[in-house]
Amino acid sequence: DLPNVSSAFAEKEWRDFIEEYGKAKKVKKGDEWLVEAAQVLDIGGVNTLNLYARSDETGEGTRQYLWVESSGEFISSANNENGYKGASKLLKDFAHKVKVDMIALDLDSQQKALDNLEKDLQKLHDDYIHKIDDLLKAKEAEIMEV
Repeated sequence: DLPNVSSAFAEKEWRDFIEEYGKAKKVKKGDEWLVEAAQVLDIGGVNTLNLYARSDETGEGTRQYLWVESSGEFISSANNENGYKGASKLLKDFAHKVKVDMIALDLDSQQKALDNLEKDLQKLHDDYIHKIDDLLKAKEAEIMEV
């Protein structure tokens, strides 16, 4: 589960994350992304795998699904415990990447907001200085008249 993440963002992140294993392609007439002939050592060793992934939005964010096909069958905890653990680790690594990227986006957004506030503060400061100068000039003119 990826809290506070849209499925579109999760899909983009997945394509970036999985790129080191192969190019993810959208499955025709489906919602899944497929990486064919991927070699993920933690899951299949030197064997090639087909990785199917899908992102579904939930009320709190997105749920990421992963199916791993090896030698014509899908890996499960019952038929390949080590491969299953490797797939779980892959998903955890992906979730970590999403979290890091979400924090980076939030930091960037906060930095932009801070920059805007600093610009507003500078403008207020300049206006304040300008008004003080105007008041001083008016006082000087008043004193000169007397």
